[in-house]
Amino acid sequence: MRWPVETETTISLFKDNPGFKDFRNYLAYVWKALKHPAPTPVQNEMAWFLQHGPTHLVIEGFRGVAKTWITATYVTWTLGWDQTKNILIVSASKGFADNVSTFITGQIEEAVPGLKELTSNGRSRHGKSLFDVRLAPASKDASVSSVGITSQLNGYRADLIIPDDVETSNNSLTPGGRELVELQSREFGAILKPGGRTVYLGTPQTEQSLYNTLVDKRHYEVVVWPVMYPTPKQRAALGGRLAPSLAKALDEGRALPGEPTDPTRFGPLVIEEKRALYGPTGFALQYMLDTSLADVGRYPLRLSSLILLDFPDEVGPERIIYSNAPGSERRDVPCYGLNGDRFFGGVLPDKCLWVPWQGSAMYVDPSGTGKDETAYCVSKQLNGQVYIPECVGLEGGYSDAVMSVIAGAALRNKVNRIVVEANFGDGMFEKLLLPHVQKLGYPVAIESVKVTKQKELRILDVLEPAMAQRRIVVAPDVFLRDDYLSPGRSTETAHHYLLAHQITRLTRERGCLQHDDRVDALAGAVGLWTDSMAKDVDRASKATRDRHFDEAIEGFLERATRNQRRPKTFVTPRGTPRPS
Repeated sequence: MRWPVETETTISLFKDNPGFKDFRNYLAYVWKALKHPAPTPVQNEMAWFLQHGPTHLVIEGFRGVAKTWITATYVTWTLGWDQTKNILIVSASKGFADNVSTFITGQIEEAVPGLKELTSNGRSRHGKSLFDVRLAPASKDASVSSVGITSQLNGYRADLIIPDDVETSNNSLTPGGRELVELQSREFGAILKPGGRTVYLGTPQTEQSLYNTLVDKRHYEVVVWPVMYPTPKQRAALGGRLAPSLAKALDEGRALPGEPTDPTRFGPLVIEEKRALYGPTGFALQYMLDTSLADVGRYPLRLSSLILLDFPDEVGPERIIYSNAPGSERRDVPCYGLNGDRFFGGVLPDKCLWVPWQGSAMYVDPSGTGKDETAYCVSKQLNGQVYIPECVGLEGGYSDAVMSVIAGAALRNKVNRIVVEANFGDGMFEKLLLPHVQKLGYPVAIESVKVTKQKELRILDVLEPAMAQRRIVVAPDVFLRDDYLSPGRSTETAHHYLLAHQITRLTRERGCLQHDDRVDALAGAVGLWTDSMAKDVDRASKATRDRHFDEAIEGFLERATRNQRRPKTFVTPRGTPRPS
């Protein structure tokens, strides 16, 4: 199937054009018919690998390189030579897979001269999800079928399977989501006919991408086309997967690291726009195809270092003990960490005392009116442990709506003070917030603080030791609400606003996160209790228990003393003489 052989079902267009035995020539013909620019060298090299590549191939190309449309054209090329082939297109969503199928039928029926010979001519299977070409033999499988990765895959059989972007930013955010996609993709081995091919098309969406698994565990060959020529360090991270033409250009000195690989379509200005849009990590993944960030040591913070606990507004437990024992995992809360990361609950001591908080505060990280959020985080302290009931990111900058939400949260949590990061607006934010707090009749001090240290280092300096010592207890609603508020944003960028994502993707590199407002507010709120966290939790808990015991004894003795001093009284039924 990779090197075309003329068959009884080969259409006249290919019989009359021997040059179309080279798929690159056919691609140029189709692109011209579609009024597209001629294929670029990068696109032609992808076309060569589609024709001549191994049986199990992964084509990784930067976003916008047109790998989907090149491969859809490869489908019509395959069917033009042999109409007996069965082809299965799989994507993350059935809708996207159907769009690819529609593009293929559009080539056949209207756009490309000479392909109408493939038209089904009234055959019963002719739709978005599946269709037959004219000379396809009777079969339970259509010439082309399109399905979603989570669909029922059992029962299909195919000569060519094209998993196209089965990994997306939505289905690969959580370890469970990545495991499901990987499990479903295993079914392709049962679907593929002897002598057939599986060609993955994709762009890594996570540091622990499915495409790495295909190489490490299933022996696929991966060819990578990044948007820029990689540096030696980036090239080493690719592990020999860089497209041969790009590697040769670097080796011969015809290209330098950082230069565009497809300059006619993605020049320096376009690349810089994409870098600004996606941030360093997103750009590294989706445009440089660099998943070396998966090194866990690169990411110091893990969600498994937090303790999840439901607690009331007014009181907290004298102490809570971290536990990652079987049964303590919190599966009811979405986990957007790296592979193996999980949320865990805690264990309360026997006859646990619930006592008033020893302090409650709020930290606010303001923003302007751009894409950044104004984030606030409420923290409460008890016996050296910090409890987080709320951590929220808000759109709107300095708007009255944002101020009202923050003031309401301060009242609801009875905070003792509000600390505002003053680097933005030179103290204007707290002046605007004050009237909204006063309007609620809740007296609370509002103060500002200026920070000068590199943000990433400042956040890690606070959170890393506190999380390592299991000092941070978070209400599950923090992450549940976090998950609920973000879907209104663009699906491509929504996960960057998630607190869990910001925690687990934070590194010591400047600008490592596209958005860091929520984790910055969390670190600020935890940092307000640095001195309190110096306490030994066990000793502080014992002191609290002893103090409450002493207070209970004192209260009992005081009541007993009052009772002894009270004059004796007699209560008798109405009408009964009192004793003399």
